[in-house]
Parts: sequence; C-alpha cells; structure tokens
Amino acid sequence: MSIAQEKPSATVEKKTETKSNQIEKPSVTEKKSKTTEVKKTTEDPCVCCNLCKNATDTRINTMLYVEDILIEGCGIKNKNLILDTITIKKKDLISPDDPKLLSSRLRLISLGLFEKIDLSFRKGSKKNHIQLVISIKIRGTFIIRHIFMGSSRIVPLWLGISAEERNFLGLGVTIGGSAVGSLKAEIMNGRPQTGTEAYVFLPRFFKIPMLIGGKFNYGSEFYRIYGDNDDGNPNNFLSIPYIKAGLKFETFFPLSSFYLRATLKSDHLNTTIPTETIRHIEDGTTGKVSFHLKDGHSQISVFTLRLIHDTLDSPQLPSRGHFISLSASVGAPVIFSSYTFTRGEALFEKYLKFGNHVFSGHFFTGGIAGNAPLFERFYIGDFQDLVSPRALEMNMSVATSPNFLGNNINETRWGTAVFKAWIRWDYPFLGRHGFIYKGNFFISAGAMGLFTASQLKYRQKGIYESLPVDLTFDFGLHLDTRYGMFKLSISNAIGRLPF
Repeated sequence: MSIAQEKPSATVEKKTETKSNQIEKPSVTEKKSKTTEVKKTTEDPCVCCNLCKNATDTRINTMLYVEDILIEGCGIKNKNLILDTITIKKKDLISPDDPKLLSSRLRLISLGLFEKIDLSFRKGSKKNHIQLVISIKIRGTFIIRHIFMGSSRIVPLWLGISAEERNFLGLGVTIGGSAVGSLKAEIMNGRPQTGTEAYVFLPRFFKIPMLIGGKFNYGSEFYRIYGDNDDGNPNNFLSIPYIKAGLKFETFFPLSSFYLRATLKSDHLNTTIPTETIRHIEDGTTGKVSFHLKDGHSQISVFTLRLIHDTLDSPQLPSRGHFISLSASVGAPVIFSSYTFTRGEALFEKYLKFGNHVFSGHFFTGGIAGNAPLFERFYIGDFQDLVSPRALEMNMSVATSPNFLGNNINETRWGTAVFKAWIRWDYPFLGRHGFIYKGNFFISAGAMGLFTASQLKYRQKGIYESLPVDLTFDFGLHLDTRYGMFKLSISNAIGRLPF
C-alpha cells in the first residue's frame, strides 16, 4: 500500500494476562469505551480519533510511560536512523492522543524510505507502561531521480540520468550520482556540454546528519547579439564557455515541528568572456550585454538556511497536509565568494482531499539583491512549465516563455525576482500494481513572472506591456513506482522539442 493511503495509528494490544500487568482502563459504562484499542481511522486526522470524539473519556488524561521502542520489519540495519527521527524517546510520558505520535510518523514519512508505517502500543511490564511498536515496510530504495533528455534549436540532443540508493548496505546511508552530456551547440563558439555530480548522505556523521557532495560542469551559456527576443535562430547567439567545479555540505536540525537545513556550497569558476559584447536591436539601436560573470577565475560561495514545516501525508503524491519552506542565502567575501549578494525564497503548498479528488494550491516567490552571478539567478525554464529546465545547472535551450498575455516576458530568460502561483487537480486512477505504488492523472494551471528591477524602473511602455508575466499549465500522469517518481505530461514534450 502506498504511503499516502496509510494514516497514523496507535493501537494498544489487549492480551489475557493478570490485572497487575494491564493498562488502566476508565470506569465508563458504554460498551465501546471499554476496549483498549485506539487505532486511527482513515477519515480522522487525529492519532486517537475514537478517544477525541468523546471528551469525557478519562483515557484522554491517562499518561503512558514508554518503556521501550520496538522496530519491526524495517529492513534497515542502522535502526538509530529511525530512533533519531521520531520525537518520542524511551522513558517519555505520552497520552494516547499525544501529538508526538503524528509528528513522529510524518517525520518517518519524510525520509521517503518506507511504503507502510504503523505505530502501535504494546503492553509493558507494569500498569500504564507500554512499548511503542513501529512497524515499517520498506519501499524500493534504488531511485531514478531524473532522466535528462531533449533537443532544442541550439543543442541537437542532450541525455543524462540521476539516480541514488537510499539504503546503502541496509545502513540508511544514501549515495547518489548524476551525469548528463550534450552534442555540440550549433552556434558560434559552441561546444558539447558535460556535467557530473556525486554525493553521500550520512544519517549520523559525528552525531548529526550530513550530506557531502561534489560536481563538475564543462558547459556553455548562450547570449543574444542579434534578432528579436522571441527569435530562436542559432545565428543570433554566441557562447560563453566555462568550467565549474565545487563541493557542497548540508545538514539539518529538528526544531520542534520544524526542520532547519544549513547548506554551504562553493564552486570554482573559470570563464572566458567573449570580446563581442554589443547587443544589436532590430530598431537599429544597440546595448551592452550584461554577462553577470567575471572573466577568468572566480569563486561562487553560498551559505543557505532553510526552515521547513512539513505535514504532508506522503512525500510522493500527497493528498493532505501542507508544506512550507522559507530560505535565506548569502554570498560574501567572508566565505570566499567573488560575488556579494543575498537571496530569499518562500514556498507554500496546501493539499485537500474530497472523495477521490485531490486539490492543491502552490505559491513560490523569490528575490535577489546585490551582484549575484548568473548561475545563482532565477532561470525561466525552472518556473515556466513549457520551457525546458536546466540539466545539472547547465542551460540547453534559448527558448523564452510563450507570452500568452502579449507583454515583454519574452525579453527575460534570467531574473532577480520571480513568482509562480498555480493550482492542481489530481485524480488517483491506479493503486498498487506490480512495481507501481500509485498513479495520478493531473491538471495544473497558473501564472508566473520573472523580471529584474531595471526592467520595471526603466520601462518604455505601459505597465501592462512591460509586466513580465505569463500563463503556465501542464497535464498528464504522475506515477509513483518502486524506482522513483515519473511524470508523463504535455510540458515534457513541449519543453524538450525544438519548436
């Protein structure tokens, strides 16, 4: 059964033993209140729904001593990963409806390792003593994270894959790698691009979780010197060759019901800025191209703090809950960065289920201040569904937003301010079937905007014509499988074909 179909539960197993070993029961007369079972139903969000429905039930006030925590059927040798993730510890006093039960289950779900998670109580050695039983069924842990594939008017073909093993040697350690390559870009000074990435996540590295990774890019960025903004003729572009290599370190800390992620990444960049820096506009005027990169060797170092609140019932195809992420990043000489800038981002997602239908609302916004390098700016393909996204931070296309609203969004491929708001409808049409855990048909639609402050400040047209906003949409299938999440949609086709 998929994670999304399993809900938090806490069951007190009643066995026929002496009274001295049984958990204290309330003195109520109703027949159904005499049972010690407190299993959660599918409809009620509370861990002990049957208790909460009867406010006079004295079991609500019964405190249970956690004598031991048992882990059954998990398939993970390093069980400390589970014990460190949950918020309930040995010797804790909890109630049958304790919020820690739900938060512990949500934290286990967020690991993405398990297909099924059940929490239950087992009678302990004394009165009001219990054993917390965590029953877990592990899901497929070899995951294909991305398949990079496409073609554009600039790059005839690119291919690549990103995969990871999330339970290496049964220790809960994650190892992953990515590789992508392209044919030669069909523009002046064009060349093939290659990118690689490798990382390892250690759940208990010196008592804290730690992700350590490295990457290498042999790439090119494209810039326009001739033609209209929506003219993708390769003859209108030149190439900026670069080599980028770096390291990344990340850890996280639980803060009550939140997670705080801390990330430090540092890339060494070697760029060759072309001598041709003049943009020739169709009306006969000219302008200077802003590359947002330093010529020769430079360093891009960024420190990021991200605060996360996650109540989703599944990391794959959720149907209930919300996800909130707030982040702040800084690049400065103190961390050996050649570029000084700050960046803030915010993401909010809310999921609601009505019968077999799941509706969700999403909102993302971000802004940059200072001298941010090109690779740390917002790219159109990362927010417009109908434009191909970057592959391992390498750009493979010069496509612009479709410009459904007839403004100047087609002038912007990189920006310092962005927003995207969209809604999505999901209809689960496939349950557990072979290697497929779940399948959803989905439709999403919304609006996005990408711009720089100078675009609005020095506009030469009216506010509507100058507003860089466009519509975005997508529809297709989401398949949650043993080998990862796959999306088959119209945006995959449109964004990866050379229209």
